[in-house]
Amino acid sequence: MIVANRAHIKINHLEILFFSMWQSPTNFFTNLPYGEFLGCAAIYCYLLEVSVIFDISRHKIMQTET
Repeated sequence: MIVANRAHIKINHLEILFFSMWQSPTNFFTNLPYGEFLGCAAIYCYLLEVSVIFDISRHKIMQTET
């Protein structure tokens, strides 16, 4: 169940990232500076790390409760 939740969180972050990338009228990669793309990638990686850490800590709490 925890793995499924984490996978769902990752999918949501991917959807947000690709939505912001491709909703611009022109192509994201040719229109925006390279640094801005790296910024998006860094934010995405940070969000994934936070979700993984949150799931691990929640899993540990659940183990100690039982």
